[in-house]
Amino acid sequence: MEIVTESLHDIVQNAIAAANNTSQTTSSIDMTGFACALFLAPITDSVKTGKAELQIEGSDDDSTFKQLDIREISATSAANDDLNGKLLRVELKRPLQRYLRAKLISKTANIAFGATHALRYGSMRTPPPGSDDVLDEVVVASPSLKSS
Repeated sequence: MEIVTESLHDIVQNAIAAANNTSQTTSSIDMTGFACALFLAPITDSVKTGKAELQIEGSDDDSTFKQLDIREISATSAANDDLNGKLLRVELKRPLQRYLRAKLISKTANIAFGATHALRYGSMRTPPPGSDDVLDEVVVASPSLKSS
């Protein structure tokens, strides 16, 4: 059996000009064949009191997206330009939805975002389930310890 780990990098959103009280969603990524996704949203310009947020949305059909239930990923500017060159980062492992996208939000005062990147990784190629090469198989998520 051969296990191959691969990754796929996408720029899912070009830079977003400085704005306040606005949001923009990125293009989606298809997680088929990948176990994990990493979203990176660089901040290129910030104004004091501006709040930058990164939310992740998921969909089973690539048309109806809902926000994933994860803690708020955000940063608030304490002084002009203090967030410049820094990132908001979300890493997802084994998402339940096939399609994912980011939502970039600027609140209170101007925040500008650079190009948002998505990295899909952790793909594995193994013999298909039920293959004659597989003598026994099981799929387990988060197993507990076996009692004595």
